[in-house]
Amino acid sequence: MGIHKATSEFIEQIRKVLDCYDFPLTVRQIFYQLVTKQIIPKNEASCDKVSRVGVQGRDLGLLPEEKFIDPTRVFDKLSSWFDLKDFLDTVKDAYRKDMWQYQDNYIEIWTEKEALQLVINKITHKYDVGLQIAKGQYCRTGIWEASKRYKEQSYKNCFLYYVGDYDPSGLSIYNSIKERLLNYGVDVEIPDRLALTKEQIEEYKLPSDRA
Repeated sequence: MGIHKATSEFIEQIRKVLDCYDFPLTVRQIFYQLVTKQIIPKNEASCDKVSRVGVQGRDLGLLPEEKFIDPTRVFDKLSSWFDLKDFLDTVKDAYRKDMWQYQDNYIEIWTEKEALQLVINKITHKYDVGLQIAKGQYCRTGIWEASKRYKEQSYKNCFLYYVGDYDPSGLSIYNSIKERLLNYGVDVEIPDRLALTKEQIEEYKLPSDRA
């Protein structure tokens, strides 16, 4: 089946993005990468195009199925094993020492962007750091649960590092976190945001949101 030249070229742009990572990406992560490269504008129509053309590319065998992931589609089944030996083989590989057990500090990374989860957790998993994802403004329950975690670590120096958009919503979330945690009696050190900052936008010539 033939395809238009423009579609073929767009599939190639998606493939180049996928080739940059050794782990699968969501459609929205691919979309953000193409926006950053100024190949498409930052709007939902462009995101829909990435989804649609991504399917075409896989149907045609031009894009690898294993390089796409959809974390919203969860397969739920209780764990079970063939026998006790099978169980023991599994748990021995699951054991991991708490790297922060004897550290003076307790750290969490927070982000409003679900699309960043698979990027950030490559780092948080490596260093055994918790990652909190909000999908926008943090809900009351999420803040309350976070306050309980920090209270459990109150004998340590507690830090919260934030990654989010440099826009009114992202700035509002960052600025409100400390006050909302204080409402539950938790005083957490929140250093300057890791990303996104005005300096990073200027340094990497990132496009603004024109949607």
